[in-house]
Amino acid sequence: MKTRAVVFLLIISVITGVSVGGYFAFAKGIPSIAELKQYKPTSGTKIYADDDTLIGELKVEKGVFVPLNRMPKHLIDAVIAVEDSRFWNHKGIDYIAIGRAVLKDILHAGFKEGGSTITQQLAKVVFLTPEKTFKRKVREASLAIKMEKNLDKKEILELYLNKIYFGHGAYGVEMASRIYFGKSVGELTLPEAAMIAALIKAPSTYSPYNNLTKSKERQETVLLRMEEEGYIKKSEREKAARQPLYLSTLRRGMEANNYFIEYVRKYLEEKYGEETVYKGGLKVYTTLDRGMQAAAQKALQEGLRELDKRRGWRGPVEHKDIKDIDVKKEMGSKDVHSAAIGGGDDITSGLVLKVSKAEAVIKTRGIIGKLSIADAQWAGALLDSKTKKAATIKWFNLTKILKPGDIVKVKIKGAKGKEVSLALEQEPEVEGAVVAIEQRTG
Repeated sequence: MKTRAVVFLLIISVITGVSVGGYFAFAKGIPSIAELKQYKPTSGTKIYADDDTLIGELKVEKGVFVPLNRMPKHLIDAVIAVEDSRFWNHKGIDYIAIGRAVLKDILHAGFKEGGSTITQQLAKVVFLTPEKTFKRKVREASLAIKMEKNLDKKEILELYLNKIYFGHGAYGVEMASRIYFGKSVGELTLPEAAMIAALIKAPSTYSPYNNLTKSKERQETVLLRMEEEGYIKKSEREKAARQPLYLSTLRRGMEANNYFIEYVRKYLEEKYGEETVYKGGLKVYTTLDRGMQAAAQKALQEGLRELDKRRGWRGPVEHKDIKDIDVKKEMGSKDVHSAAIGGGDDITSGLVLKVSKAEAVIKTRGIIGKLSIADAQWAGALLDSKTKKAATIKWFNLTKILKPGDIVKVKIKGAKGKEVSLALEQEPEVEGAVVAIEQRTG
């Protein structure tokens, strides 16, 4: 233990010396704080269809700016607890956290970047490049010190929460809230806020759309850190961890045009370079026919879903103990809002509340819908996860594939009066792409 303590103190001394020396060595090339306060997103590149309709943008910054006072306290607490617990006390660099990270790497005979404060992360997002080099880390630390001297903590936190990346094209907490939960940031519940905070470390790895299990584990880590830092009680943590999350449908790009936009991006970067594409304010007019593209994309997605269904039902996405769910309360509101219903191709998550042989009651997006056996008939073939073969369920009925507490994918077919009809769905494991080329011109 004494040896470790000596090593730890030595590391702190070295880090302090390097940071101070680095500050003077690199401060000359760092942008002024005036630039930071006046910082505006770059215009990037705008891409248009053949009818001059804007179909996509390529830029460094995306999102909707939201003042700190419009963000829920539990979201702010969640981010600080998991990303920088000493944020309110340090001056831009947390030498203790850096020392612990370095010591951990030494003891485990490896190297893994860590210990960055919220201020350092903001410096990297706004001004610096993402490469992991020593020079960049010193410049990041230098800028963090400079920011702390010229901005108060709330200003830094506000900038950070509006600029950090949360995955799936979401920059800032407002866009993240809309994409993952279909609501404004001010409406986030504690478990939802913890999930948003969980994404910051590695948005792709912890995305609930990519890996729900890892996402839930990370969310529970955030909640535990909130309890350890005194932001919530143990009972609040346990309740939040049990609550099901109703994810919004991931609209992949608004999204029929995403593959085409990606093709355009690669072409532009090869021809003009990244700097021009993301900061040059280009306007690109393409030959894309939006109607034909949407029809082709819809046909592809429907085909993939039908192919996946023929392979068999894989079961619910997740299951929650029905004892932890207030069914009466969940079924309390039966008002149907057109905004919640969405389009006929909209797939979303739902919580199964009641199941009979012929019908299931499912809550999704705050509304109560009914799933008839006719709209789940395809699930009569159950896919074995080990053999990857489907077995027909004898005397099929809904109680054989669903039970209260299940989280499943459903399509909102429509509403008649206050009755909302649903169809059972599942995310296809098979992927596909479609390309349309004019034969004569190529």
